[in-house]
Amino acid sequence: MHYNMEKRFNLIIALIACSYLSGFAQAGGGSIFNFTKISPSSRISALGGTCVSWMARDINSNLLNPALLNEQQHHYLSAQQLFYFADISFGSFSYAYRLDKIKTNLQASVRYFSTKIPDAKDINGNSLGPSSASEIGSQIMASRKLNERISAGLGIEFVQSNLTLYSSNGILLHGGLHYFNPDKKFGVGLAVRNVGTQLKSYAGVRENISPVQVELGFSKRLKHLPLVYHLQFNNLQTWNVHYDDPVIGQQVDLLGEVKQTSEFSKAIGNVLRHFGFGGELFLNKSESMVIRFGYNHLRSKDLALAEYRAFNGLCFGFGLKIYKFHLDYSYAKYHLAGGSSHLGFHFDLSSFGKQKV
Repeated sequence: MHYNMEKRFNLIIALIACSYLSGFAQAGGGSIFNFTKISPSSRISALGGTCVSWMARDINSNLLNPALLNEQQHHYLSAQQLFYFADISFGSFSYAYRLDKIKTNLQASVRYFSTKIPDAKDINGNSLGPSSASEIGSQIMASRKLNERISAGLGIEFVQSNLTLYSSNGILLHGGLHYFNPDKKFGVGLAVRNVGTQLKSYAGVRENISPVQVELGFSKRLKHLPLVYHLQFNNLQTWNVHYDDPVIGQQVDLLGEVKQTSEFSKAIGNVLRHFGFGGELFLNKSESMVIRFGYNHLRSKDLALAEYRAFNGLCFGFGLKIYKFHLDYSYAKYHLAGGSSHLGFHFDLSSFGKQKV
């Protein structure tokens, strides 16, 4: 019975993924509301920037796959702050609630992105002086179990962008499926995000919404080691995510001729750019202490320098519980110039009462 259900679930995932593979183009650039693609929590940042296949108490991870929202997160509250580049501020707040009567989990989340502009200009190039830019997304999501092992989730998000004198807004839909085998402690997740439209344009010209993202993930907890590993396949909506840098990858032979990268090498490199992995190692029985690590191959290659190895794409972090608060920190290496730090905490509001609701 369970074997047939697993076969059906895998078939559904394959069909949905294939339908999106042929329906979308270009993984980045030339679009708006791209702040929705930034890692939503310090835990996720430590795992390489995404994880759609493992349920955890980190309710901000549900922003990647609404199907991860579950009853164990009832009354959980979370706050996250990403210390990004160039004084850019990014953060999020989330709260989850369980409706037992209809067996449905709900979550409300707000994420924001802001930065200062030293010398803003209008469309004619006239200086507007110091200004700012900000974007905010307000999302409501719901999830419920379809059966003992499969959960489904859906989220709707209103996004607002303000760039000096101009503003824009839109509606985005996010959905996902999650399968979990409790006996083998094995999880599979499929997420489709950023399906939407622009409601108001900046200056009367409609633009492309942040590209639809399709992600497939596999997670497994080892039997004899307190380690959970995550394998991620990203940007499945676009096959070719390889960026041909005119400098990186070129080599000169003894005669001074430039040797071009072979088509086979480009194909292998493109496949690997869809791949990422991460792990969580628990250090004690109560799982109140954990170290995390991850690797993002697309980030590693797209931000690489021809003559330097800066360990781009590597991520690490830790989490610990102090009293009733779970604290998480991560550092993600982007470039030779540096990386970003992510700090967050979450706690169960009902734990402060006499009894858990």
